[in-house]
Amino acid sequence: MPEFYLRRFCRDWTLWIYDAERKEIARRFPETIAIKKNLYSIEGKKATEKYQAEMMLSELESMTAPVIDRVDAGGRFSVRDKYYVSLFASLLKSRVPNFERWISDLNDAVGKQFLKARYASEQELREHLQELGRDSMDDPDLPGRLFDSIHKEDYSVHTPKNWRIGMMFRIALAVSEDIFQMEWMILRAPEATSFVTSDNPVVVISPNDITPSWPYTIGVAVAGSKKIVPLTQRVCLRIGDYGDAMRYVECDRESVRTINCTLANNCERFLIARDEALLKRLVSYKAARDEAT
Repeated sequence: MPEFYLRRFCRDWTLWIYDAERKEIARRFPETIAIKKNLYSIEGKKATEKYQAEMMLSELESMTAPVIDRVDAGGRFSVRDKYYVSLFASLLKSRVPNFERWISDLNDAVGKQFLKARYASEQELREHLQELGRDSMDDPDLPGRLFDSIHKEDYSVHTPKNWRIGMMFRIALAVSEDIFQMEWMILRAPEATSFVTSDNPVVVISPNDITPSWPYTIGVAVAGSKKIVPLTQRVCLRIGDYGDAMRYVECDRESVRTINCTLANNCERFLIARDEALLKRLVSYKAARDEAT
């Protein structure tokens, strides 16, 4: 998670974080949390290229930070501002571990279905192995074992790190174009309330009549879906369908609570808030909901 982003959820330079893996709540400095070393470093490249992805993310953050600060202080988005925040929000969705897991699961599921369709019979597999110059005479049972493995799906498809990083940027660029063309509602929390965030801060709320089948998810372009992006503890972005409307709305306390509960339900591991009491309430709510489901 970007450090500049986490700082917008602090009180007195610190914030409160719930670790769902350790079942712990603690007070931390933003620069010490939500860090995964070398998550974006490109493998097999020389030093000048290894950290290209991190440099690109850092450059975008430096352009986006003053935009978010200006809106947090009561300002409004310009067209250029909307472009920067669209790209920032898209990358905020694809740069986190949730995306890493999802793209790996998707690659695994699609790869297995492809191989099952490609080798519908053992004979097709034998012929392809011969075309590749992999004579199975030394082990005549190899094609049969491979065929059984493919159709039983008792293996996993590896997702190369560099490919995943490339997909992170490609998907973010495509999604940002959609977000930029959609209606925005900028929600401001009332005094004595605040929005929270998490390590999965961009939540797409599915229309009631659509249920995705694993490993697919509801995309931002699905008609009727709502996209929630907390930008600071005072400001949250709610993105609707395609359109050019830009509304600035003063939230009530119940709306802030609903958004925070949605963010809590969709966190991967970390839930982050400015206040300990707020965080504890959300953790209790999430635990009760998880137990009920």
